[in-house]
Amino acid sequence: MTVQAIKVLIVDDEAEVRALLRHFFELQPYVKQIDEAGSGQAALKKIQASMPDLMLVDILLPAGGGMYVLESVRANQAYHSMRIVGMSGYADMDVEMFLKAGGNDFIAKPFHFYTFQEKLNSLLGVSDTNYMEEIS
Repeated sequence: MTVQAIKVLIVDDEAEVRALLRHFFELQPYVKQIDEAGSGQAALKKIQASMPDLMLVDILLPAGGGMYVLESVRANQAYHSMRIVGMSGYADMDVEMFLKAGGNDFIAKPFHFYTFQEKLNSLLGVSDTNYMEEIS
């Protein structure tokens, strides 16, 4: 299966989490652009400007929470194909609500990168950790 190069938006109010995820995505050959936002309102502006293919969004955010961002994106047909992964340290409360609102997947914080990689592989249709043969 061929994976198109994608644009990623990382939305988290913790700079350390954004930096960690940025580093992870910089190592992925299928990523062509990485943007960051520290609040819900900033995320919506970045979405309008760059039309990401994949967004990772923390549920608890200042200036428009992750659920608000998810619902805003899903309400706009132009963003229908965007894949959205929720993140939270309160996963027991948030997973079902996030998925019902249109999220594609959810990962609990703190997360293990192996689990994180598997979820992304599944979501993006990457069948193997040897990406070089799969990137178009």
